[in-house]
Amino acid sequence: GCGIGRWGEYLLSEGYYYVGIDGSSNLIDRAKDNLSEFQNKKLLVGYFQDLKNVLASQGKTHFDYVFINGVFMYLNDVDYDKALHDVLDVCKQNCTIYSKESMGIEKRLTLNDIYSAGLKQDYSAIYRSIQEYKETQSKIWGTSFKLISEGRLFDEELTSRKETTDYYFVWKR
Repeated sequence: GCGIGRWGEYLLSEGYYYVGIDGSSNLIDRAKDNLSEFQNKKLLVGYFQDLKNVLASQGKTHFDYVFINGVFMYLNDVDYDKALHDVLDVCKQNCTIYSKESMGIEKRLTLNDIYSAGLKQDYSAIYRSIQEYKETQSKIWGTSFKLISEGRLFDEELTSRKETTDYYFVWKR
């Protein structure tokens, strides 16, 4: 979920070739505008559930780094499990996976068509628990990757949310 390209700007300025994918064509259009000064990129409209096909259609199939930011929480359990396997299929032999999500601190929290004043629309998401993410990623990625880092992005006192937190995992092969 590259959104408007915030992470792409950083990665491109560091000299990386960047492929950003988002399910929203409007966000991809904004990313194209925001990243217009950079040449070493490809921005694609596509859903994570179709990751391998979207990449293959552009001749991009294997990567040194996979950066997943706030996508899994919008996938049901079947699509989430498939996505974990699909990520393995797009990794080069030596690869690093960075996965960041909003997660339930103590337990899974599921929102189904809850109105969000900030978004001005109904909102659905699955805030899987930190433990659930760790277990599912370990089960699938842990067979060939090693978890090298994990943690909260922000100190508790910097967030107003009581049930969820932004948490990341870094896996390396």
